[in-house]
Amino acid sequence: MQFWQAIARTQVDQLVPIAQLVEKLGFSGVTMSDHIVRLQKIASRYPYSATGEMAADESTPYLDPWVLVGALSRATKTLRFMPYVYIPALRDPFSVAKSISTAAVVSNDRILIGIGVGWMAEEFALVERMFEKRGRRTDELLAVMRKLMTGEMVEHHGEFYDFPPVQMAPAPRLSPPILVGGHSPLALRRAAASEGWLGVNYDLEAVLPILHTLRDLRRASGREELPFDAAIALNTPPEPEELVRLEEAGVTMIVNPPLLCPTGEMSSFSEKRDRLEAYAARYIASSGA
Repeated sequence: MQFWQAIARTQVDQLVPIAQLVEKLGFSGVTMSDHIVRLQKIASRYPYSATGEMAADESTPYLDPWVLVGALSRATKTLRFMPYVYIPALRDPFSVAKSISTAAVVSNDRILIGIGVGWMAEEFALVERMFEKRGRRTDELLAVMRKLMTGEMVEHHGEFYDFPPVQMAPAPRLSPPILVGGHSPLALRRAAASEGWLGVNYDLEAVLPILHTLRDLRRASGREELPFDAAIALNTPPEPEELVRLEEAGVTMIVNPPLLCPTGEMSSFSEKRDRLEAYAARYIASSGA
């Protein structure tokens, strides 16, 4: 079992020391969020909270995840990085492939690509991307991205993207694994056809049926023996016996939620350090990870 730390909503001046600290404590990696802007008014429902509202305000920093990977990878040696989640359908496939390839190269292949199809219609409208067909466009965009990231001369002729032979450099030495977020039937089929699944804000009993469905989908498509990661952020800290149940069901990565104060306010570095050390002592040290 790998233990990852979410650094979403962390103050910018704390990001490097937090990354260095979690690496020292034995965490496998850190996750970051992705939004281009924050709108003043959002009618779209946030799918990962009971109220349907985002747990963020005007003070919340949203750094470009791949630029952030470049900075943090230079300050660490083994730590891995994954957006939780990145919305490729907000961009064009060439920009997506270039950003991810660059992050993979400068980090020495320490990235995973956590993606979703997006939920905020207003953000799609801002960048003039069609919200209604984002799922199909995401599927084709990922296919284009995989082609471009081979570093070979490639072309594509599809429903949304059509271009003559082109070649992109630099190309990553290894193809970064793609993990897909969401729990709709379409999202789970997309995840089962990729290298992993991401879950955000679940209760333990709610996530187990999802993991069973993913296993059935992978078995039906002949992918059951291929490498597959399942990352989950739970609503409440798990007990040791619950970690065993999750691992037996297929979970490979536990993501610790952002390090905020109980009030939801930003916390100091010393407060974060204390909480990280306590978490590492309880979970990482006892698991032998």
